[in-house]
Amino acid sequence: MTPVQAPEARPMAPYDRPDGAAVAPTIAMVTTRDTDADPTLSGRHRTVRFVREAVGRCGTVSEHRLHNLFECRSVPVLVGAAFRFLWGLLRGRPLPLQCLLFSVPAERRRLVGELRETRPRVLYLDGIRPCLLLNDLAGDLDGVRVVVDMDDLMSRRMALIRERRLPLSLGYLRASVPGPLRAVAESAPVARLVTGYEMWALRRVERAALERTDAVVLLSAADAADLAGRTRDPALAARVHVVPPPREAVREAVPVKPPIRFVLIGSDRQVQNRLSIDHLVDLWRRVRPAAELHVFGRQQRPPIPVPGVVWRGFVEKVDDVYDAHSVLLYPAFLGGGVKSKVIEAFSYGAPVVGNRTTFEGLALTDYPLCLEAEAIEALVADPAAHLEALREGGRTGQAFLRAALNLDRYRAGWREVVAPAAPAPPPAGAPRPARKGALRFGTEGGAARSPR
Repeated sequence: MTPVQAPEARPMAPYDRPDGAAVAPTIAMVTTRDTDADPTLSGRHRTVRFVREAVGRCGTVSEHRLHNLFECRSVPVLVGAAFRFLWGLLRGRPLPLQCLLFSVPAERRRLVGELRETRPRVLYLDGIRPCLLLNDLAGDLDGVRVVVDMDDLMSRRMALIRERRLPLSLGYLRASVPGPLRAVAESAPVARLVTGYEMWALRRVERAALERTDAVVLLSAADAADLAGRTRDPALAARVHVVPPPREAVREAVPVKPPIRFVLIGSDRQVQNRLSIDHLVDLWRRVRPAAELHVFGRQQRPPIPVPGVVWRGFVEKVDDVYDAHSVLLYPAFLGGGVKSKVIEAFSYGAPVVGNRTTFEGLALTDYPLCLEAEAIEALVADPAAHLEALREGGRTGQAFLRAALNLDRYRAGWREVVAPAAPAPPPAGAPRPARKGALRFGTEGGAARSPR
């Protein structure tokens, strides 16, 4: 597992055109969503835009969008997807549903054509979903550095959802899926079946991606340790990079002061938020603390009337949430990734009260407000008695943000991914690396043939 380090600044090596002119290397970014569609700069949209800016410092970025089968709605497309799913099962090479959604042959042919025209030196894939393109491009990847930005380790996320018997969250794909199919997919029995299959199929694809590409990037150190731990080959483990999302401080941390109010930002549409909201509402119902809990975000369910719980709805400016009295209270119950609301609170200098899962993706040691359930309950019941710990949490959180999540360090991490220092030559007798591309799952190279 490769930690984020600040390497010596150096330009990515240009290559020469036939006429002798130096050309900045082209970095082709293949995404599965419109990265400019979210004006609030939230979630994965925010992260991909920061990636684009960071890798753009290493070369010329060429963006390519791969559409899913619900965006290309037609009966032949759906029938073809069903065939690919069954064919993968029959061959013992299961195709994850997330990859199946982006397996439309016409879309893949279009992308392959664009990429061959672009002739990139670096190929960036936004997540595991577009990985079938590696099969289509297997004969075209010599000399191309291939990077898969997994964001979260989805097989681990599916395992955690299945273990807790939680409903399935379709994320940003929810808007593309027809209503009746969405309701079926999110029902409890189907969710357990789907998460079990996805966990199994994704593990195979993630391992294949690790073996057949040059670098795999994850946000969370916990996710990276899980993936690197699946191989005994140190060379493969070294391909796993941790590049957490950047966040600059919005304002200086100031000591939180009474009266304390606890806040939580998040919609119950996301299962991880729903679990935390339900837990805290129950906590307020049982303990009846004097401090209020303010819940921000659009909620699907009607507000539950509990004394001390204030449902604030959508908020335009996060600045309005984090005043000098606010403490983010976020005990998390679904691991994986980095909790963006935590680093957002740190950027405002606000203390964050949570459990191990809240902070698991961050290399944040000895944080004073990482507490067990009983300690969280005691703090909520009497925050004034824990005022110094809350103030220390605000200072420590923002200091961590400035040291570990600053933009310079983020750019350095991505430079190491797309433009690493020249590797040492392999020792004599070392096995040859696997052929790049040609992941052994689902269909192989069925959408386009190499012109070579």
